[in-house]
Amino acid sequence: MILPNEPKRMTPLTMDVARELTSRLTGSRLTTAKRREHDWAFEFGKDVGVRVSCTWRILVDGRMKFAGDDDGQQFGLPNPLDGEEEATRLLGQRSIKNLTIRPDTGDLCIVFDGGATLEFINDSSGYEGWELHAGGLAVIALGGGGLAVMNLPK
Repeated sequence: MILPNEPKRMTPLTMDVARELTSRLTGSRLTTAKRREHDWAFEFGKDVGVRVSCTWRILVDGRMKFAGDDDGQQFGLPNPLDGEEEATRLLGQRSIKNLTIRPDTGDLCIVFDGGATLEFINDSSGYEGWELHAGGLAVIALGGGGLAVMNLPK
């Protein structure tokens, strides 16, 4: 099922998808953050993961603490930042509380306990920004906004 870009308000499908994903992910923790050749992979336990080719960032207490583009940057530090280590350090001990999806852009926001948030900013009008798999359900952020939602065969 595909959720089109319009209307630009919370639609029943977007709310249902976010609610369903929240029910599947609540209490999960980030187990792996992996930089791959052209994207990132975030794992949250068995059969739950997000593949990301768009901009992403981690906020803690309302402040940006790390962004995907920071990976490998030195910023005057003794060593370059390692995105895998930073994501795990900032989120690995926190549990997921809820999840929201912005219906007009397809941005995904995963809220953790302790005031942390992992945001995936769907930043292309033509390419899919992220893909989330959770126990047989796949949700894909479409280029330009909107979602594709599929039940995968077991």
